[in-house]
This record gives sequence, structure tokens and C-alpha cells, in this order.
Amino acid sequence: MMGTRSPQDKLFAAEPIYLDSVGRDSWYGYLAQNRQPLLRDEDFACLYGRNNGRTSVAPSLAISLLLLRAVEGVSLAEAIERSQ
Repeated sequence: MMGTRSPQDKLFAAEPIYLDSVGRDSWYGYLAQNRQPLLRDEDFACLYGRNNGRTSVAPSLAISLLLLRAVEGVSLAEAIERSQ
């Protein structure tokens, strides 16, 4: 089953705190500011079962992590550690 992000996700987001640190004009700043319209969970719904299996991580979160892995050229474990 497809997981989703909470509608209150923005309430606890780190963007307002760290956006200037990573640079608003950097690739990371662009992804942080445009992630929601570019990577919508509902665009990936056809890849998930409707009523079986465990609830997954939200696809938008998983794809964000894959993009960061590709840009940085790091392993999945390293990407997860860096994102925390």
C-alpha cells in the first residue's frame, strides 16, 4: 500500500531553518522549494497495491532520496545518514 506524506508536513519542515545554509539557488535549495509540485505521491499510485501489503514510505520521499543519491554518488546508507 502506498504511504503518503502528512498534510501537516510543512509545519515541521526544515526548509525555513536550513534553506539559507544550503543555498536557495543551489540544486538542494531548488529541490526543497519545488519538491511538492514536482514529485506528487498520487503520480505513483499505479505502482502500489490498493489493499495489500504494508504501507510504504511516501513515493515522493523515496524519489527525493534517490535524486540526492545520484547527485552525490553515495550509497543508500550514506544518503539516509546525510538526510537525517
